[in-house]
Amino acid sequence: MLFLYPKEEIGYALVYSKRYENRKTASGEIYKRSLLTAAHPYLPFGTIVEVINLTNNRSVEVKINDRLFPKGGVIIHISKRASEIIDIKGKDKVKIIVKSIPKGKEKFIQKGYASWYGYNFQGKKTACGLIFDKNKFYAAHKTLPCGTIVRVKNLKNNKVVEVKIVDRGPFKKGRIIDLSYISAKKIDLIKDGTAPVELEVIKWPY
Repeated sequence: MLFLYPKEEIGYALVYSKRYENRKTASGEIYKRSLLTAAHPYLPFGTIVEVINLTNNRSVEVKINDRLFPKGGVIIHISKRASEIIDIKGKDKVKIIVKSIPKGKEKFIQKGYASWYGYNFQGKKTACGLIFDKNKFYAAHKTLPCGTIVRVKNLKNNKVVEVKIVDRGPFKKGRIIDLSYISAKKIDLIKDGTAPVELEVIKWPY
């Protein structure tokens, strides 16, 4: 069954600063203040979303062509032109509604390297506000929403584990997910420390 992204999301919007003009975005496109574009933590590049300013109910449709690190409830960065249309001046509350996703990108699937963490973080609060437990099926991801359930496959042995995103990271190049000790153990990752994996979202938190 085809697994779709969340239809709606509520959070805060910020506006690109002037210094990003003519810089390359994560999609490879050049940012232009005059275009209706935006950055989002995980929606596929080319996705069209409607952004509604919840203060005045003004709305605008923008194309996702960049990435942002989710922090402080911010779910989207919009271009200067888009902000003018819906009167976003600072950090304003918005609702975003997915209008269309490019064909072939309806699922969130990502390949890269996994690592693991445990003892040094045991009992500490995660970026999502939970207490980390190395013996629970937890994981850290840079952009997926807290509470997302992800299936991780070790591409060296095809072993699979399902984990809940409760933290942010990893921040080393090439790594896409940090697994808790028990999660890493289930797919035989402990000894090597890292391994190539494929991850797929199987349940969103909303």
